[in-house]
Amino acid sequence: MATAYTIRNLKPNTTYIFRVAAEHLLGRMWPIQPIEVTTGEPDGKTFLKFTKVPEDVTVSAGKNLRLECSADGWPTPNITWLDRFQKIDDVVVTPTGSVDLPLTNLRSSSVYTCMATSALWTIKRNVRVTVEVETVPKPPSNLRVVETSATSVTLSWEPQTANCSYMIVYKTWRKGRNPLHFDSFKSGIESTSFTITNLKPNTTYEFEVMASSHNGLSLSSKSVKVTTKGSDPPKFVITPNDVSILPGEDVNLTCSATGSPVPYVRWVEDGVQLTEHDNSTFGFSSLTLTDVRRSANYTCEAWSYHGKVEHHVQVTVKG
Repeated sequence: MATAYTIRNLKPNTTYIFRVAAEHLLGRMWPIQPIEVTTGEPDGKTFLKFTKVPEDVTVSAGKNLRLECSADGWPTPNITWLDRFQKIDDVVVTPTGSVDLPLTNLRSSSVYTCMATSALWTIKRNVRVTVEVETVPKPPSNLRVVETSATSVTLSWEPQTANCSYMIVYKTWRKGRNPLHFDSFKSGIESTSFTITNLKPNTTYEFEVMASSHNGLSLSSKSVKVTTKGSDPPKFVITPNDVSILPGEDVNLTCSATGSPVPYVRWVEDGVQLTEHDNSTFGFSSLTLTDVRRSANYTCEAWSYHGKVEHHVQVTVKG
């Protein structure tokens, strides 16, 4: 049977009077003479203080969060978490003594309180958790026409919400009647400019842009109305003249054409195409002949769905 006992959680710098009495099966004996004891200072520790407490934080909706709180003092404190004055039981006590509050799938903002309590003191620290609720994107602004041709329109706009793709919708205005709705669209556009192709010449179109994200589709931007340019048949602007050379010499033949849309240009001989697609460009084509030994007639062709033009060049080998 022990004859010593430690009384804990007393107040520092305080005088106490203690008496001890013995008891057994037959009853309790009279206490011995009392002794007077004054407690000392708490060994250099402050009465109670936080050693770890989180700062206010802002998170996106649906995110997870872990708030860590620990305190030290004399007497040893007990730590609890509160949500609007209601105790939270779902906490995690770590090996280091920290009491953590796990928060999952956050959907609304709140103020959480870490409270440290001892036999003598209570301290609190509030932590504001702000949850940003994501909404559908804002519509793009400053929609404008950058360039217009007979069959294409290039648009540009300013984003109002980050990390979005875009959709362009447009309708065709026909003579004598108004369009009832937007009849065409282009979606999945990642940049803030785009060229709509395969339009009709000399036709009025109205365009709007919407922003798209995983939260949905924005309202439409302010619309812009533009009329494509009229059709322009192909027309040569650069053509070579007939040329005479000595046997074995080289010849370079170049022709260029304009039109709306820009025509495709190539060189042929007796109906056989001489310039490959890789070497022929819209509006321009160059033909290089090396070590020429015979005379021949070459034709430069320029065409679009608005017409076709040809230019013939005679290469004569002397001797």
